[in-house]
Amino acid sequence: MSASKRQYATQAKIRAAIKAAEAAGWDVGGFDTLPDGSVRVFKKAPAPLTSAYDRWKASRQPPAH
Repeated sequence: MSASKRQYATQAKIRAAIKAAEAAGWDVGGFDTLPDGSVRVFKKAPAPLTSAYDRWKASRQPPAH
């Protein structure tokens, strides 16, 4: 039985993945590296509306065009 060797992502590979996501118009919120060397980039999620006032204010804004 052969054990697979871990191949972690390099700093250059992480930077390239983030740069590619930003070039695609993403607002990058974070990234994840996997033991096989792959990099996953995540979009930044909007902050949840926490108070009743925030929800009311958001409902009063006109829709974006």
